[in-house]
Amino acid sequence: MGVEFSKYDVADYIRDQDDAAAYLDLMAHDNDPKSFLEALGDTARAYSMHKIATEAGVSRESLYRSLSREGNPRFSTIVKVLDAMGLAFCVVTKEQLRQEAEEREARWQAEHPHAFDDEPTEDEEEAESQIGRL
Repeated sequence: MGVEFSKYDVADYIRDQDDAAAYLDLMAHDNDPKSFLEALGDTARAYSMHKIATEAGVSRESLYRSLSREGNPRFSTIVKVLDAMGLAFCVVTKEQLRQEAEEREARWQAEHPHAFDDEPTEDEEEAESQIGRL
C-alpha cells in the first residue's frame, strides 16, 4: 500500500483579497516577471479564471497563456486582471519596502515572543506528551 500525494496548488490556499495581495506582493519583491505572472495566474485561478477573463475582457484560454511563465501579456491586461480581483498595482520605494518589512517582523516577534526560545512552551510540552502516548 503506497502513499499517494496530491499536487500542491497555491491557488487552493488563496482564500480572500488579503491572501491574494500578500502573495502577489511577495512575488513582486523577487523582481522576476515570470514568477509574478505565474503568481497572477495562480491568483486568477483561485478567483475563477473564467470570471476574471470575462471581467478583464479577454478569453479564458488567452488569459491562461498570458499568465503562464511563458506568457507575455500587455501591462493593460495585468492591470485589468488585478482590477477584476479588486486589487491595484502599486509602486513604492525600496526604503518603504525595507521599513514595512522591519515593521512586519517586529509585529510578528511581538505576537510570537517565544518563537525562538530553546525551552518548549507549556502547549508544546503538552503536545509532545500527547504524541508520546500514541
